[in-house]
Amino acid sequence: KDFLEWSQANLSKDSAAASASDVFLTLGISCTVAAIFKHGSRLSLLAIAPLAWQVIELLESLPESRSNSLIRKLRCKLLCRVGLVNLKPRLALWRYSLGSRTTAGAVVQQ
Repeated sequence: KDFLEWSQANLSKDSAAASASDVFLTLGISCTVAAIFKHGSRLSLLAIAPLAWQVIELLESLPESRSNSLIRKLRCKLLCRVGLVNLKPRLALWRYSLGSRTTAGAVVQQ
């Protein structure tokens, strides 16, 4: 939560004096938030999902996001991952249908 608040503060700074380091900071922030949403548990990520939506909106409003394809790619990746966290979890039916079969048993039968 603290990192997302920090990233919001850095992304919402005045973009009139945008430099190359700001582009790298934007890339780093978006890549890190996407990694957080890749490896975090769903229950803990649900609490910070609204902050992540605000970060996505800030990324969309940046002028360098229109010209930088990597920022657009990471914004899309983050948008998909936050959206998947908000969906209801669903277990696959085939997950538990394997039973007690093993490869050793299949080799013996042949």
